Amino acid sequence: MKKIFISLILIFIISFSIIILLYKKQNVNICAYYKEIRSALFSGFLTVAGFLLSLKTFIIVKLKEDLYDLPIYKDRFNTQKELNPSISYFGPLSNLSNFLIYCVLLSLITSFAQFTIGFFQSIYSIAFCIALASTSFFLIIVVWWEIRANIKIWFELLEEKTNK
Repeated sequence: MKKIFISLILIFIISFSIIILLYKKQNVNICAYYKEIRSALFSGFLTVAGFLLSLKTFIIVKLKEDLYDLPIYKDRFNTQKELNPSISYFGPLSNLSNFLIYCVLLSLITSFAQFTIGFFQSIYSIAFCIALASTSFFLIIVVWWEIRANIKIWFELLEEKTNK
């Protein structure tokens, strides 16, 4: 979790710096942000936040019922627990739940920033808003990756179950 948090901070700083450097080196026209990009970022991240918030409970409950309650998963976990006693039974599910909550929160903050900070006619406010959007996008990809990892395990266990 700390690695993801540090990665998010680094992505934000790098995105912010790149936008400022591009503006200073290339003298990029910032009117495009106000005319086209700001409203798209606002509605896009508000939609993503709403979608993930409504989907969070469904994903977590469904994975818990269909993956973590399988006897095969329990057997696999007990085998891995002998090798590494510090692992948690619901650890991956808990991580996914936390990532989904953080993703919803960051998406809402990004959406909110577009119609508050984004109104200021400054390259720094534009850079802040776009860097926040790129950071949110990165977290969405991390959440997608976590969901993919859980579903991959689920299908592996279903395959084992059918082969027995």
